[in-house]
Amino acid sequence: MHQLINISRNKLFSGLFKEDVKSISRLLKHENFPKGTYIIKKEDQERKVYCILKGNVEVLSNFDVYAEIRLGILTEGDFFGEMPFFTRNYTRTAHIKALTDLEVLSLDSTAFDIIIKVYPSIMQNITRTAVLRLQDSNKRFIDKAAVEQEILSQRIRQRNEKLKAANSILSRRNRETKKDLLLARNIQKKFLPEKEINFPGIRISTYYRPCTELGGDICGIKRINNHQIVIYGGDVSGHGTSAALITIYLKQIIETYTLEKREDGSEQLREPGEVLTLLNTRFIEDINEGNPELYFTVFYSIIDTKLSEIGYSSAGIHCPPLIISGNGAEELFKQSDFPIGHVEGHVYNSYKTGMTTRNKLLFISDGVVEVYDGKEYFGMNRLKKLLQGALTAEGKINLEEIHRKVTAFTKEKKLQDDMCYLLLDLHE
Repeated sequence: MHQLINISRNKLFSGLFKEDVKSISRLLKHENFPKGTYIIKKEDQERKVYCILKGNVEVLSNFDVYAEIRLGILTEGDFFGEMPFFTRNYTRTAHIKALTDLEVLSLDSTAFDIIIKVYPSIMQNITRTAVLRLQDSNKRFIDKAAVEQEILSQRIRQRNEKLKAANSILSRRNRETKKDLLLARNIQKKFLPEKEINFPGIRISTYYRPCTELGGDICGIKRINNHQIVIYGGDVSGHGTSAALITIYLKQIIETYTLEKREDGSEQLREPGEVLTLLNTRFIEDINEGNPELYFTVFYSIIDTKLSEIGYSSAGIHCPPLIISGNGAEELFKQSDFPIGHVEGHVYNSYKTGMTTRNKLLFISDGVVEVYDGKEYFGMNRLKKLLQGALTAEGKINLEEIHRKVTAFTKEKKLQDDMCYLLLDLHE
């Protein structure tokens, strides 16, 4: 019993039920390491995850002429070693060394692959931990870089050789950062929906272009049954690695909250407003912790072909989805509710409206209409006209062609914001 309590307290297994922890415990191997032992070295090829029961480890790296540099400390309840599981070509960037006598529980690659498939919530725990570690690492790196730059500026004439060494360090760090960005991009791609998806009575198309290597936009599709499909899209404030990791975490949470499990084991489809209410609470608790600059805008809907209706709720959406028909394109709603993360305890409402055969629903992120030509923004009215003219004789719309014409509005070669399109087409 004491062992099960220790396992459940580890961040890797947070939120699991007692029976789940008991099942996982059979796959865990108990190991001890004396102080000063290298549990993981950068050149190690073995894939293994460790959960700390007692003691501390330090995360170390070394750059050329410098001795080992401590990047961080992990303690009881932390885990490490998980990153090589997400790509074949991942190269470790740090050593893990026992700072004290260490007691751990380990999972080999076979056991880890099993629990990821059986318990998807563990992926949420890994993503959340990665986000928090990245935010902490970024802050420490920025502070350290500022100090180093000041010292180098004062001694540049007398220490040219050390300046070259520092440049070499920065180059290596950039290479390591690019590797990490590639890994994060590969992970993010796995969570994006396919470009073309067909369900009975529904065709869905998606198109996504981040403004950097990684994007902060999100879109998702989840089939519930033969006549109900959940679609959602949103945007995390900011760009880059942190925003991308948060989108992966939010996608997991949204799809977890889509269905409510009852005591008898059956599942009930939650109303859109209830999903956003739960998401708001979880986002504030796990991610932004009251920071008003970190928030999430999202549109969440349930398409019911049997009832010919769409149920929806929205949070902070500046560009409402468009209902497209032969008569033109019109916004699904005029005003959205508070963004996720702005108001603690806020309750979001659900709404419903009819959708007929041959109707289309287009969700876009705000980066689409905020393309700027130096004088004005592309805007919703231009988009409506573009959509009307883009309808083919078969009533189809090509999202890649739409994106090409939107971006042609500006001479800027680089996008200023992520751009996401999700098109849903009802047909007989």
